[in-house]
Amino acid sequence: MIKNFLVFIFGLTFLCCFDDQIKVVERMSAILIEPGYYISENDSTFEFKNHRFLVKTKEFFDENGMITRVAIRKSEGYLEFSKAEFSKLKDFLYDHGFSKSLKASIIDEHSIRLNTKSFDVKYIDRQEKKIFYTLGSKKNVLYCLIYK
Repeated sequence: MIKNFLVFIFGLTFLCCFDDQIKVVERMSAILIEPGYYISENDSTFEFKNHRFLVKTKEFFDENGMITRVAIRKSEGYLEFSKAEFSKLKDFLYDHGFSKSLKASIIDEHSIRLNTKSFDVKYIDRQEKKIFYTLGSKKNVLYCLIYK
């Protein structure tokens, strides 16, 4: 009994330590475009499983996983903020749901770890180096990670 428990703990530790670490360069949040929804020429969109999505936010990260700039969709287009700009604004990152840093690893084909939380993966495109996932609480929002 104890031997099986120790083997289980060792196996779990082994699996956790050998996740496929990735360097994220960009993360987007997007919503499904409903029929009849107006898209302007300034809007950024992408297709996923035969559905078109409108990009609401973009986060850009450096080699160390630190956020360097962000873009937020507004009616007049995307407003971009550099690290120097958003660092001056109190709670800017928190208010918009952005992360100061992002450490990511692929656990398996169905889940990823971002910082300390695990998320369900919808699809991993290893050729294009993109991962599509959703949050449990925000099923109507699709996230896309672009990594190196």
